[in-house]
Amino acid sequence: MSASIWKYPLAPKVGHRMPVGAQILTVQMQDGSPMMWAQVDPDAPKEDRTFIAKPTGGYFDPSGMEYIGTFQTDGLVFHVFEQKL
Repeated sequence: MSASIWKYPLAPKVGHRMPVGAQILTVQMQDGSPMMWAQVDPDAPKEDRTFIAKPTGGYFDPSGMEYIGTFQTDGLVFHVFEQKL
């Protein structure tokens, strides 16, 4: 297996086609935009994954979600979850 680090942009709700087994490493701001980095096997088959960013203080149903990380922007704090089906 070979490994690489890939970067993915984040939004309130975003889907990404990622190599199977991609491991999320961190979420942070880069040049004013929220980003997520993952260690991937570039040769692995791809799968669709969905990520949701929720602001601090907001209400949501956490069922079927797995916490990924937190980032801050413009005085707001967002918490990123992966939607597991």
